[in-house]
Amino acid sequence: MAKIVDLTYKNRDHMTLRSASSRKDSQEVPVDPNSAMSKALTNPLVLDLIFGNLGLPDLKTSRLVCREWNDVGATFLGKRALLQVNKLFSYEGSEPAKMTTVNEKLIRRLLISEKFDSSIPTNKKTEVMIRALTHVEKVSELTSEIKFLVTQKEFISAFLEGIRLLGSTKIEHVGIFRFWRGHSVNTIPAQEYQKLPPQSSLTSLKFEALSDFQHDGNEFRPLIQIWLDCAPNLTSLDIATTFYPNLDGCTSLKVLKFKLVKCYNEHYRHLNVTMMLSQVKNSLIKLELDHSMHNYVASEQIQTAEEVPVMSELTSLAIHAVDVYKIGIGFEAEYNIFFFTCDITTTVLDWMPLWTSAAINRFMKPFEMWDLERVNVSVEVKESALLIDALQAISVLKGVKKVQFGVPYIHNTMDNIFDIFQDVILHIGSFKSVGITINELAPEIVERLQLIGEASGAPIHFIGRSE
Repeated sequence: MAKIVDLTYKNRDHMTLRSASSRKDSQEVPVDPNSAMSKALTNPLVLDLIFGNLGLPDLKTSRLVCREWNDVGATFLGKRALLQVNKLFSYEGSEPAKMTTVNEKLIRRLLISEKFDSSIPTNKKTEVMIRALTHVEKVSELTSEIKFLVTQKEFISAFLEGIRLLGSTKIEHVGIFRFWRGHSVNTIPAQEYQKLPPQSSLTSLKFEALSDFQHDGNEFRPLIQIWLDCAPNLTSLDIATTFYPNLDGCTSLKVLKFKLVKCYNEHYRHLNVTMMLSQVKNSLIKLELDHSMHNYVASEQIQTAEEVPVMSELTSLAIHAVDVYKIGIGFEAEYNIFFFTCDITTTVLDWMPLWTSAAINRFMKPFEMWDLERVNVSVEVKESALLIDALQAISVLKGVKKVQFGVPYIHNTMDNIFDIFQDVILHIGSFKSVGITINELAPEIVERLQLIGEASGAPIHFIGRSE
């Protein structure tokens, strides 16, 4: 997530510089606006170069110098930082205070969270959240991104009500990040999920669900769905949930990043990724699949390879998995192997299995038919002997190949270790690069292996715990 910066401060209008040679720190020296230095330091082209290299703290401070620096600085801050719009509002006693004014250039990216000014009564926070969207001028016209971050479900209704009151906007990206804690209310009333106004400019949506307790997450289906339904031009969806969303209306979707997060095991037995992918098979160009599950009970076989949709436009695929790909797709119930029967001409392929020799070969086999341009493989193996098996299995794939191995520990004797890595060097042939990360191995052994690799001229690099 982008760094959150508090931008609610007052601006100074006049340029004054302190004299470095003066003995009185409080003495201010007026600056001649017609001097060459003044003209240079107020030239928009020069300021663009200066401000483009400043970090956020310096960027904030520099805005206090003069009007010209304030204008240019506000433009850069509006692009790089999130405005904590909640903090523009405060209370004087039991009544709302006048809203803090803000440069309209700073409302390009907004953060709406449960962090409020300390003067706001608890029972007024949802009201303030609505005002944060509706009382700041030109939000519907100038804001291109909104991030919503809360730990209490009670704020969802206020956020959605604020969006409804805004109507159709020019917002291009919405990020909804939630971490529900055990003290949060159990359910969200169904009436809160009324349709949102059409958002034709909305092309990117991100939803991330985290929790400190397990549930099936189905009550949040409507939250995702109303956003999907209001965005007819959505091209990118990045989502982490305990369920598969309905993408039937996402006819323009080009990029899908999906992460299945931890839930109770019985829930997974009824999951089917085929239906979700079938809904976007004609438009999807980039697909990334991931999971966050541990102590997982293997799901039942839910489809055959023939049932997986042909995705003729797909050019980039990434699969991130440990042990096996546990997202409930594949043609072997024993391994839950992922398989596509699609015609891909230029593809970047990434995945991370932790398998035996037979499993590695079985996983690689379907990809041999692909006309791949680049292959990046990250493999964690339990035994160093599996390095050769993996290299042989990957070597048959087309395209420029890079592989990164992770070896948690090595059972072999020192002599066997050097013999194995000599064999690895002999099998590198068609690879552009091979990296091996080894844990629990003495630094001097890793250094010796690295020297062997360098002497061979092979594109291999060893990394030990000492690096």
